[in-house]
Order: sequence, then structure tokens, then C-alpha cells
Amino acid sequence: MVSLGLGIAGLTGMGATPGQPDTNQTPDNDLQAWEQQFTGRMEHIQKEMDDLFRDSINSTDWTGNVFAGWPKFDASATVQDRGHEYVATFDLPKRDLSNVKVAVKDGILSVDARAEETIKQDSKNSSSNAPVQESESLDAYEQLVTLPGPVDASKVKVDKQGESIVVTIPKKDVKSTAGQ
Repeated sequence: MVSLGLGIAGLTGMGATPGQPDTNQTPDNDLQAWEQQFTGRMEHIQKEMDDLFRDSINSTDWTGNVFAGWPKFDASATVQDRGHEYVATFDLPKRDLSNVKVAVKDGILSVDARAEETIKQDSKNSSSNAPVQESESLDAYEQLVTLPGPVDASKVKVDKQGESIVVTIPKKDVKSTAGQ
């Protein structure tokens, strides 16, 4: 364990303190010396804290599957400029298009995608002839993406390609709207 060892006694033990001039120095030199000692001690403490943090990170085994079973929150999104349109691709497995809501307002693309999973067991309860277990899980994903330029929000198109949701947004024709 690292001991930082800085308290009032530590500060006053570093030499002369402001307001208590050293007989060998002028008051200005005394203050400068104290500030240098204080700054040096704080830099030393910062280095100790950095080392402590780095050691704790390096001592963790990140190669194992420590987070197996935890939900993943690493959905990626990319936006490409394809000349006459922007194409935003969201890597969102287990999403059905019926559970995806897309909106564009003031140059911001909003995506809300939910994944639903219902698990039913076929074994029946003998008294009621009903399923013994039924569960439903809901995984939500929401993201706002600032689009690089003006778009025609009325012509947004949403598709599913493999595990990705692809949103195509035509650019607004700047030439035709400039004269209006």
C-alpha cells in the first residue's frame, strides 16, 4: 500500500512556512522555497497515485472471460457521406425493424432500437395445463448522431442488413433551397 503522508504536519515540516521567515532568507525567497517544496511534494504524490492506478490495472487479468454473461454495450455506429446521401450503419444484433424507431430533427439522427426475447418452456403444469416458465428480456439501445450537413428528413429509409440497421438520409438540395 502506498502512503501519501501529507498532512498539516507534513506541510509545515517541509521547511519555513509563509509568515515565518527563515533567518537565512528574505520573505520572498522563503515563500518561493516553500512553494517549490510544496509543488515537489504534490508532484511526488501524483506520481505515487499514477503508479498505484497503473499497477491495479496491470494486475487485473483482462485476457480471461471476466465479463461473460454481462450485457454488451459496445454497439458501433458509422456515418458515411455517399455524395447525395448519408448512410448511418448501427451494428445492432437481435433487433427487428419493427422495434427500431428513427427520427431526424435539426440535423440530429435519433435511433431507438429495442431487442425483445421471450423464452417459453413447453413443460406444462399438471394442474392448470399452463407453461411452467415464461420470461421476457428487453435490451434497449438509444443514440443521437449529429449529421454532417443538411438533410431531407422526410425521405429517411431504414433497412436491416445482417446484424446491422442501416439508415439512409438523402442530403437536402442546397442549390434549390438557396434561392427560396
